[in-house]
Amino acid sequence: MNTIKSDKCGRHIHSPFVYRLVANVIFSPYPFYSFQEIDDLIPSISDAEESKIIFRLVNFFRFNEVYFVGMDSNLLENICRIAKPDLNFYYQEKFPLPELAVEKTTYKRLIICQNNPNYLLTNCFPKNPEVWIILKPGIAKFENLFMMLKSQEKVKITMELTNLGIVIFNDNFDKQDYVIKT
Repeated sequence: MNTIKSDKCGRHIHSPFVYRLVANVIFSPYPFYSFQEIDDLIPSISDAEESKIIFRLVNFFRFNEVYFVGMDSNLLENICRIAKPDLNFYYQEKFPLPELAVEKTTYKRLIICQNNPNYLLTNCFPKNPEVWIILKPGIAKFENLFMMLKSQEKVKITMELTNLGIVIFNDNFDKQDYVIKT
């Protein structure tokens, strides 16, 4: 399948789910109630934009759990907790075993990976719908990870943004790969 190039308005995206996700969630033109709080937490503008995207994804999908691979990020934990206060957080060393596939429509788990793509590939492939965020995909090892993920049949949707990649596992979708220019 060819990679579809789009912008933050969702041009050229024909999937209603992905269009809504890009235009109304990831790049929502509307400020959220907690963006000032996020701006106060994060000194760098580009990091604040990444954090706002993560906030909006947590707010949209209403995950139950967030897993951090290759990072110890109290800052991202705080941002996720602003979006959904009752989240459970796990770090690479303390991951519980994945549950058996039960629900095909509910996204329970978000995985955020920064420094250990090999752990992600060997230990984290999901049995239920879930979302992965790969931070800083422009770095060579993450480019390789992202290319490998695109080739996996279980990976249904990939979105490459400037500073992060989004991977969606859900058997209800056809395989789609996007590059979103911001």
